Amino acid sequence: MVNPILLQLGPVVIYYQGVFLTLGVVIATFLFWRRAKREGFDQEKILDLSLVSLLFAFFGARLFFVILNFSVFTGDWMDAFRSIGSGLNFLGGLLFGLLGAWFFIQKQGWSFMKLADAAAPPIALGQAFGSMSILFSRLSIPSTKYQIITYLVIF
Repeated sequence: MVNPILLQLGPVVIYYQGVFLTLGVVIATFLFWRRAKREGFDQEKILDLSLVSLLFAFFGARLFFVILNFSVFTGDWMDAFRSIGSGLNFLGGLLFGLLGAWFFIQKQGWSFMKLADAAAPPIALGQAFGSMSILFSRLSIPSTKYQIITYLVIF
């Protein structure tokens, strides 16, 4: 098992998982921004779309995790909000991220499918980084390596 802690400076702890997740979000957002800009979309609005989608995705990922692990949080509901980094659910993040993006795109009058085409490769690369983060967590499973390869091939 790999030590999940990259750096610890007093009370500040930086985990490999957080670093890889952050890299995945930043790189995917940058690539999506570049691709959408090339398609003629407003640069600032694309970054706004990315932020809205990301916030919806994190909310949905946490909500689904809490619902699916309901028994863990029945004793102390505040723990579901205090320990935000303790669990996220991929499906909840995907559904809510798409929902947030769809609302934003509809409000702008843009083509959802055209933006989905621009977003698909960067999302696959972001997922590869997300899967890499699992390698350094205590939840690593053998199929994680195959997930990373699959996402990189899709990218």
